[in-house]
Amino acid sequence: MSHGKTNVLEFSRKEGSENRTMTRSASFLALRVLSTFVTVLLCTSSESSGGTCQDKLVGNSYDCTYAFNFGQSGIGVGFITKHNCVEFVTGGLSENFDLVGVLGSLASEFGCACQTTGGLDARSLHISANAYECVGGSSGNVVQFHGKIDSNRLHGQASEENGAYIVFDCKKLSTACM
Repeated sequence: MSHGKTNVLEFSRKEGSENRTMTRSASFLALRVLSTFVTVLLCTSSESSGGTCQDKLVGNSYDCTYAFNFGQSGIGVGFITKHNCVEFVTGGLSENFDLVGVLGSLASEFGCACQTTGGLDARSLHISANAYECVGGSSGNVVQFHGKIDSNRLHGQASEENGAYIVFDCKKLSTACM
């Protein structure tokens, strides 16, 4: 008779062990589902709170002032200030978006992309909501822009392949460039 009790105890211990394993598996599954939900929520929250820089720039026009400095970094041999109206559009040079200078000697098209942060691992790569880069040709030189979006203003710097460096500041317009 005691032999029967032992079997019941062994069965009860075995059943309890299986229940703990099933409970752990269910808890692990619930944790995975929750973490996936949180990851999706975090990834989409940056888009819903303003999106990428492309979302903020495309379809807008800006009145820009450019200061060109020729010479060694920090020691300007020549300094020229110019104005231009620029627009951000899609369907041009870049598969992302383009900066199009509309007037004067700065009338050019530059392919653009939002800056990214993170590592080489694609899972840690994040597209900026407020920083962009554009590259293209202007007056026979290759120019690369690095810009930041601050509310209704853009500002940043650029450099030309000939060594000239540029500082720019732009104000958002309520109408398109003419």
